[in-house]
Amino acid sequence: FFLLLLRTFRTLGALLLMQDIRGEVARRMLYVDPSDTEDDLRWALRLIVSETDGDCAFLLRKSTREGGAQIQQWWDQAEDLSDGEVNALWDCLEQLHQHGAVPLRDLVKLTDDEKAQSAPLLRLGLAKILSAYVDAGQGDEYYLCWGTKKRISASLPPDDAFLQAIAKIKIGAIKTLEYEATLTRLATTDGLTRLYNRHHFTEC
Repeated sequence: FFLLLLRTFRTLGALLLMQDIRGEVARRMLYVDPSDTEDDLRWALRLIVSETDGDCAFLLRKSTREGGAQIQQWWDQAEDLSDGEVNALWDCLEQLHQHGAVPLRDLVKLTDDEKAQSAPLLRLGLAKILSAYVDAGQGDEYYLCWGTKKRISASLPPDDAFLQAIAKIKIGAIKTLEYEATLTRLATTDGLTRLYNRHHFTEC
């Protein structure tokens, strides 16, 4: 009975923590200057890692608007991966999500074939990973991932619904940044020649 009660309190505590993190991320990212969006994306990733006893969090975005596929990446602390490494990581996550949502995945218990497929994740030194996929439409896809190097964590890890909610907040901030950039470009360039107009030089 006491073990059941302890697990219940632990689960409730984790749910309240996730709600607090979601609220804090939303407050900071939806009501700030768009020029700070890049810093805020990384801040939100660091917050998730520190509050959930994780070791790594990253956001990947694949855009095919301009014909070719381009992948952007944001990490909590680590430096960006090379183009080849981030493409391999994207392909790996795509394979994991082929059959729908991926719950918390124990990378240590993978079979040899699964380890070969998950090599880009294993190279990050992670023992467990949770990832959420969001198709934002208009040729934009995202993966938000959380990972830990610990086999046994001191706290409950985040769940898929939490990562989905955080990913949508981040996507909203990215789209706001791009919308602002588009408006600025339209206001300061000539629609026919694409050259800077009078408004551009006035603002300078």
